[in-house]
Amino acid sequence: MQPAARPAPAQTRFHALDGWRGICALLVALHHIPIKAAFLGGAFFDGTYLFVDFFFVLSGFVIAHAYGAPAGRGGWFAFVCKRFGRLWPLHVAVLACFVAINIARLSLLGWYGHSTRAAASWHGLLISTAEQLLLLQSASFLPQAPGVLVNGPNWSISTEFWTYMLFAIVTAAGQTRHLAVKTLIIILSACIIVRFQTDFMNPYSWVMFFRCFYGFFIGQLVYALYTARPQRLGFAAASAAEFFLLICAVTLVTMARASTAALAAPLLFAGIVYCFAAESGALSAWLKTRPLQALGRTSYSVYMTHALLIAGVTAALHLAGKFLHQTLIHPIGGDYLIDFGPAWLLLALAALILAATIYVSSLTYRYIEKPGQRFFSQIAARQTAPVQSVKQA
Repeated sequence: MQPAARPAPAQTRFHALDGWRGICALLVALHHIPIKAAFLGGAFFDGTYLFVDFFFVLSGFVIAHAYGAPAGRGGWFAFVCKRFGRLWPLHVAVLACFVAINIARLSLLGWYGHSTRAAASWHGLLISTAEQLLLLQSASFLPQAPGVLVNGPNWSISTEFWTYMLFAIVTAAGQTRHLAVKTLIIILSACIIVRFQTDFMNPYSWVMFFRCFYGFFIGQLVYALYTARPQRLGFAAASAAEFFLLICAVTLVTMARASTAALAAPLLFAGIVYCFAAESGALSAWLKTRPLQALGRTSYSVYMTHALLIAGVTAALHLAGKFLHQTLIHPIGGDYLIDFGPAWLLLALAALILAATIYVSSLTYRYIEKPGQRFFSQIAARQTAPVQSVKQA
């Protein structure tokens, strides 16, 4: 006997959380811009990589809201197909750009040089591309490929897709048991992170799968709480709660870098998701303004494309430095740092990179993300329609 379908959710979108999503995407992008300036070198911006965990918690919340159990919302195939279509088209488009950049670097290696990274190889590029096409870049199954320029933030795309698969398996256990199973996953994931990850909640290794499990299933429990006990604060109380949570988030991100306190970030983000889902306070009203809603819609594109633009800027500065006989990019360990002038000039460059990222993201959202989602949704609809017809008969 097939499980009964869940009733359609009364609320289709959480607009304040969309605004949060857009701001967090920009903060992650700022974290990755390798600029030496007082504003970008502070402890807060060093820790904004933790806002990736906000995406994990929010994803768990939204998936629970949209699907509940995949078997009740069009079937397992439709769920997997739509989730794949949400992540893979833009991921592979950006991957193609990085492959082209690597081919150019390898072809010009003797002249271009490799002052900031170990020399890449054609073999390493092939391995890295294969891993990323299969969404296995965080699994570390294959030997590492030193020197290959990759889209660093896409490790989370790998972990999130396979977390969707785990979600589908867990919900098959039935509505009476799945909350207990999700709680157990959260506890086990936290234990594995503490045991095996010395730089807490910071990539890259197979442990990052458990970082995603941890945040995602916390988001699932938040949705269960939200549906059972929705927040009903008045405007003044809700505004106070929203500002308090914002201050807590800034404080934690500033202080928690590479420490066990980072494990508290998804728990704090859970409180933020629960509070802002009600959209009752002053900050929620601001997050629902048109510019932030547009940023929220394109947040996945912002997250996926910013590293590509940063790579383009650094490559241009590297080439400019060779022609000008000046060092504009400085090696720092296995990475690099842009430092060629006063702080205001570097901040202007950071602002330009962010502005370009927002513009490019609006294009990739329109011409890659949305068409890709429609394509895979149509595949899901064609495959599930015959099954539904048989059930009705």
